Amino acid sequence: MGPVLTVMGATGFFIGLTLVVLRTGNVLEYPPHLFTGLAIVVLLFTTWAVSRKIKGPDSPYRKPHFILGVAVLCLYVIEVFLGLGVLL
Repeated sequence: MGPVLTVMGATGFFIGLTLVVLRTGNVLEYPPHLFTGLAIVVLLFTTWAVSRKIKGPDSPYRKPHFILGVAVLCLYVIEVFLGLGVLL
């Protein structure tokens, strides 16, 4: 599921970016939300790249993959609250 979720996360970022540009014409209309989303996309692709190096249960890449995954989840929680601030 990882590669599919990575593509879905990146797609969500670019759809949101497109909606903001169409609505306001200004990419930096909501900077905290934008940069948190950008950080999520970067971490998603980094996590995916690290996961490609995992070759078995004792791989040294498992711990970095786990840490990056937890960071992505934490950023998504922050992004939800920032997004609610944009909507309200």
